[in-house]
Amino acid sequence: MATVENLLNADSRLHLYVIGETPEGMAHQLGRSVHPRIHCVGTVVDTTGYRAACDIYIESFPFGSNTSLLEAALFGIPVVPACKPLTNLLIAHNDSLEDILDNPASEDEYCARIRTLARDPDTRRAFGHTLRERLLKHHVGPAWKMHLNRVYLSAAALLHQPRPIPVTNCETTDDDVGLGLFNAMADGRSHHGDPISRLANLRHSAFAAKYVGDFGMARSFSLSALRIDALGSQTWRLFLASLVGPLARLASTLWRSDGKSA
Repeated sequence: MATVENLLNADSRLHLYVIGETPEGMAHQLGRSVHPRIHCVGTVVDTTGYRAACDIYIESFPFGSNTSLLEAALFGIPVVPACKPLTNLLIAHNDSLEDILDNPASEDEYCARIRTLARDPDTRRAFGHTLRERLLKHHVGPAWKMHLNRVYLSAAALLHQPRPIPVTNCETTDDDVGLGLFNAMADGRSHHGDPISRLANLRHSAFAAKYVGDFGMARSFSLSALRIDALGSQTWRLFLASLVGPLARLASTLWRSDGKSA
């Protein structure tokens, strides 16, 4: 948000319209008032009017919306994607756009792209037209059906071979480090100013740990959540799942062993 505010302060013509957040919600997240030229309009069912009026679409982050980005580009709106993440595992990819729409490598590049598009209508129109033509070629009608059919054909040719996930050694690749840094603020240990935000973070962490089979960590997160929300049914379900999960996994292993011996 500080990055966008600096852009707004440097150019009085710029206004940012945020769809999906209210002024009160944004102020709560920031812990202060919102910039006067940041307009939070809340939930909007039909965003056609905003797309028709805007000059530039700025992708949300840390997680962007591929659907919103593609809709904006299909309208011929130039797009500025979010800055390059710590690892590509944190973003979805648009194969049809990757050679013409890459993520800015730095905050300076991100700001430079916005400034260029803001001051040059011809560049905006040309880039928006390029994006729209690329989407029409790959994401609409027969072309999209052709891509989808290729996926189905590839899937049909695969052989289903379920097997246990092998144990792997600990590694410190760039992706591992990037994910670790990203999760530093989402591991259930980071400070959150209000109980509701902390509870939501703990529940999410418990669910994620349970999903990957780390029931001990899931139990730890759900117990921390219960200290905040002792009567919450969702929190209790997560806690019970963390207890039952190891037993279910053991029973499944024994069943597979019996099947092999038979």
